[in-house]
Amino acid sequence: MSRQSEVGGLGWALRHYAAVVLAILVVAATLATMMAAVSRQDAQYEATSLVVANDVRLRPEQVPRFAQSVFDSGAVAQTVTLREGLEQDYRTLNPAAIWMDPVPDSITFLVHGRSPDPLQAARLANAASTAFVEELNKVGQDVGTFSVQDTADAPLTRTPTGLGTSLAVMIALAAGGVIALAVVWLLYNTLRPVTGGAEAADVAGVPLLAEVGLPRRLSSSSGTPSGLRRLAGHLLRSGADAVVLAGPERSRLAREHLVAELERLPGADHLRSTVLLPDTDDIPLPGARGAMTIVVVVPVGTPARQVRQVCQDFMAEEVLGVVLVHRAADVRPRRGEDQPAQQRTAADPDGEAGPEVEVLAADYRAG
Repeated sequence: MSRQSEVGGLGWALRHYAAVVLAILVVAATLATMMAAVSRQDAQYEATSLVVANDVRLRPEQVPRFAQSVFDSGAVAQTVTLREGLEQDYRTLNPAAIWMDPVPDSITFLVHGRSPDPLQAARLANAASTAFVEELNKVGQDVGTFSVQDTADAPLTRTPTGLGTSLAVMIALAAGGVIALAVVWLLYNTLRPVTGGAEAADVAGVPLLAEVGLPRRLSSSSGTPSGLRRLAGHLLRSGADAVVLAGPERSRLAREHLVAELERLPGADHLRSTVLLPDTDDIPLPGARGAMTIVVVVPVGTPARQVRQVCQDFMAEEVLGVVLVHRAADVRPRRGEDQPAQQRTAADPDGEAGPEVEVLAADYRAG
């Protein structure tokens, strides 16, 4: 398959499986919104106090590491647990309820407290900063002296955790888009649907007769499906007494529709002498059928495997060619009804605009 056919096939797959893509995106956005809502409900209050070093004997770059080791030693958490009467194990207090952040390029430290209750968050921060200062000063004046410069007040709002709703939805949509593309790519490469005329001829191993755009209903009196006259010309030129339309089971309605359109094609009286059969079950007995040919009908989107299975049922010389059928929103207008008559020209060699059967039959039989 050529790169152009591959790109066209993937484009068709994206349109055909648009509902799958949309469903994946909707699910991803919904999950992201729900997770963001849960994150907001779980958000807690955070309070902060400030501890400073007043007389430091250590080098400035050593102070943050020294302070962090003291805070993480467990002594601060144990003291807070005892003084606040907490029932939880002090070893789980840091960093779940209290933690410390050194302020970059300074000798100050932020001590935080977290709780669902704003007053409790402030008490935890203040108790932790007090215990922290006590542990720092226990080392002695050879290191320096430390004090609480600013105590924590009860916070007024909760501190959200995780991503915000908008950012979470954007990330979810991006991830959902990647997943959707992967799913479409997997479906396309698994089914290998036929989406173009050249591809249909390559898969079937026979010439492409026409690409016919069938409307959802039989064409009205004001138009003829595109590609139908090209197909009629090939059938006339074949000289067959009977034409059997074969194809996968999914093409049954398309074959019946195609026969109906051919039988009512304006100016195709010569074609009406040919028996058009929409199914291989209608093939007459050998002695009664005369010259017969097979036309393989392939609706757009038919898996390539099904097309090959149909073609394997016939000998190569029995098959006239393949017809690719796609749905068309409209049909070509007939000359003489909705627009002035025009003469056949070299720019219109296939008779798509010419309605007269004499012209249609003569041109195609002449090759």
